[in-house]
Amino acid sequence: MDFSKCEDLGKDYLIMLKISTKVLQSMFCQFCGQNQPFFQTKKDYFQQFAKSPIKKMLEIALSFSASNWSEEHIRLMLLAYDTLQDVLPTIRELSPDEPDEFFTSILHNMRNASRGIIDNMKRFIQLKVQTWDNIAIHPTTCFLINAIKIFNVHKNLLHSTLVPGDGQDSFGYLINGVIACWKLKIKELSMLDDPDKNDSDGNNPNLFIFLLNNIKHFNRDTNGLLDGLLVHRELIEECKNEFQSDMENYTSRYMTASWGPAISCLNNHTGGSIRQSMNAFISKFEGTFDCQKVLKVPDSELKQKLRDDIENLIFPAYERSFDELQRNSNSGLFCSCFPRNLTCSMYTPEILRRSVQGLFEG
Repeated sequence: MDFSKCEDLGKDYLIMLKISTKVLQSMFCQFCGQNQPFFQTKKDYFQQFAKSPIKKMLEIALSFSASNWSEEHIRLMLLAYDTLQDVLPTIRELSPDEPDEFFTSILHNMRNASRGIIDNMKRFIQLKVQTWDNIAIHPTTCFLINAIKIFNVHKNLLHSTLVPGDGQDSFGYLINGVIACWKLKIKELSMLDDPDKNDSDGNNPNLFIFLLNNIKHFNRDTNGLLDGLLVHRELIEECKNEFQSDMENYTSRYMTASWGPAISCLNNHTGGSIRQSMNAFISKFEGTFDCQKVLKVPDSELKQKLRDDIENLIFPAYERSFDELQRNSNSGLFCSCFPRNLTCSMYTPEILRRSVQGLFEG
């Protein structure tokens, strides 16, 4: 029986397996206590009595170990293996005549399935991270976070029994490989060729927000969990450093791709062309703002950091240009520099700051 095909039935059988083991253990203790007379006779009688139910229990245990677990069944698989680790020593004690090969086969199946689930996770991520669809958090990010939370609950079982070892085949290295696969696939989305959204360098500013959203979401929801799974200090440090580097890299590239064209209008003007520079800046700023204001950044910390970074990038240069234009122009000329008959008050530095601080609400 493949219990991965029916989760509810699998849970029922696990409960039955636990209860049956406890009942047999209790019966053995009451019937065959060490200080009772005719201990060996009673023990032999009990083993004959328990032979049939124990055989059935071992068949169930073997079925659980040999089930074809997919990435959707991580929780049930580890729950089953946790149960088997708990009941098999008792069953073995109650039925010493059962061959060792039977228990060895169950353990072998469990270890193969545990490594197989890692491969299934990678295939799932590679298959699903094909499109972006303007979503803030990709489903594979949520999938990986949930898997890590489940693994963390069963980390002792994974490290000691299912995927033992300290080298490249240890669970820490295997789960790090899954994380690396996920990061690689979402990074590939930033290389999509979309002429309507990409800048002159082929960068899509919106995709950088997508990448920042997903990395931040992953880091926040797995905070404190990865250390217990990766175990190896070099893996832990490498993972933290890579995520930090990615956050800084994508933030920088987002700023350049989205707001760089606007700020360059102010940085490149000469003394006699400030009016044209302000016109060009406002035109670029409005176009960028209209595109960016519809983006959603769910994490409040990341959202505020991006707002502050944008403000720090454009505000000083804009304020200097604004003040210079006020000094060099009378009010009529000053107002005429703004496009579409907008009044000057709409683009005072304070209005600009408030506009930026309202970004990323979706």
